[in-house]
Amino acid sequence: MDLSEVSTRKLLAEINRRRYADLPLRINRLRLKMGMTLEEFGQQFNPPANKSNVKQWEKADNKPSPKRLAQLNELFERWNV
Repeated sequence: MDLSEVSTRKLLAEINRRRYADLPLRINRLRLKMGMTLEEFGQQFNPPANKSNVKQWEKADNKPSPKRLAQLNELFERWNV
């Protein structure tokens, strides 16, 4: 692997990190704006997410799957978050 590949990989990793940096806060804001518990919010997804998944998303301990990220994006747009 040459230097340009290393630099490109580091740059892509940093872009990815920044893209998801505010995701936990946005998920929390969305859930609270919807007036839902962790469990109720998790039921909005197909397949449903359990409350521990939602809690992990809000604490940045884990990221939603790509399928759930797409569903979250729809909710963010619908609820203006």
